[in-house]
Amino acid sequence: MPLIRDAEMVRSIYDGLSRTSRAMPAFCTENRRTTLAILEAARLVAEKTGKPDLPVVVAFTASYPLRPQLKLYSGTGKLKDGMACLWNDVKALVSSDSPYGKLRVMLHLDHAQPEQDRVVLDTLGEHLASVMWDGSHHPFERNMELTRAFVEEYGKRFLVEGAVDEIPEFGQQDKVEYTTPERAQAFLQYTGVDLIVPNVGTEHRTAATGKAEYRREIALAVKDAVGDRLVLHGSSCLDETGLGTLGKDGFVRLNMWTSLERVGGLAVAKDVLDHLGEILPANERSLYVEKGILASGQLNLADAGSVLNRISETHRRDEVWIPAVCQHIVSFMEILDYARAF
Repeated sequence: MPLIRDAEMVRSIYDGLSRTSRAMPAFCTENRRTTLAILEAARLVAEKTGKPDLPVVVAFTASYPLRPQLKLYSGTGKLKDGMACLWNDVKALVSSDSPYGKLRVMLHLDHAQPEQDRVVLDTLGEHLASVMWDGSHHPFERNMELTRAFVEEYGKRFLVEGAVDEIPEFGQQDKVEYTTPERAQAFLQYTGVDLIVPNVGTEHRTAATGKAEYRREIALAVKDAVGDRLVLHGSSCLDETGLGTLGKDGFVRLNMWTSLERVGGLAVAKDVLDHLGEILPANERSLYVEKGILASGQLNLADAGSVLNRISETHRRDEVWIPAVCQHIVSFMEILDYARAF
């Protein structure tokens, strides 16, 4: 199935999530290997559940200053190159003869900056399913004005998500306010967005799970005021217990990126450490023996041709990084059990 781009079709998918009290994950990407891991994990879950057209959200930021993912995607640091590379990857991976051609793939522009990201809408707009228009760094009234203007201009083209309050960075939760039901209701009614992002205690780019406190009572109070139309940002900080209730707490989607990079990066680091004696030539191994990092017996290893298999990008990508991240994504999808909504 081609990309899902029709706004009403996208809304119907989210309506299904709301009716069944389930939350769908949106996985952010800033490189090809993450894009591939997201789609491969979705394919595995689709195969296991017997739902080949399972929806999956591939998300990315553009000029978001705290993590401009499209600028990082190509390696040149240029937004236009990142857009071109991401679109070429997605176009190839969701083609009819691809292993992922039956998935219902929805592209989501996350944390779109009102001041900088119009160019993304002009370039990738016809391929997008949804946009988070992020004015949360402005005062509340200005945030609402910017978001309402975007809905009036683009609401028929995309499902639109708005941020009621700013979601803090790791360790900054005490510097922002939690979202109140009154504030959430006022934002929703004034702006006309489809979905809202409340601050309920999670954090962006948390170093490990269990560090931030998800305030479920706040989420439930906001749900009572506006219904099942919430989106959670900062979900990488949650453990399995926190993830398990989100669909019942009013969330129809949650975003994840940090833990993907954490899991993949740790897998590569462990692989290198496990095989450091094979990767480094003898004269360099001796330096690490002196530092106590390698055992003295590893000095006697031959500099074999297998070294290339340990240091190549394809080894790190196909045998280490993608399998680890793919398994993590599959586990995440299964905890949410969102496939039952379709």
